[in-house]
Amino acid sequence: MPFRSFPKVDAVETVDRAAEEAIRTTGIEARLILCTLRHFSRDQSLETARLLERFSGSRVVALDLAADEAGHPIDAHVPAFRWALERGYARTAHAGEATRERLRTRLTGPPRR
Repeated sequence: MPFRSFPKVDAVETVDRAAEEAIRTTGIEARLILCTLRHFSRDQSLETARLLERFSGSRVVALDLAADEAGHPIDAHVPAFRWALERGYARTAHAGEATRERLRTRLTGPPRR
């Protein structure tokens, strides 16, 4: 059977509901970080970022960038991170996983803890 893409909105809703149930069951708090991948296009990355707004008020709290850095510069993802920054969403990015030089690459905005 060919692979079918699960709609992003459905995926986030499903995980958000599961997190809510787990919190009720265990009493352990949880938050969700939406992840865009380095091999995604600018539009795909922005689509992921815009889900933050759609899920405002839920367990979704931040945008992340992950995956292999080699051959996948951050250029396509800067608009998504800028979008999140301008709206006050937390951002995180995996860096330095491929080379030390990549660790020096920085997205817009200072880290927020």
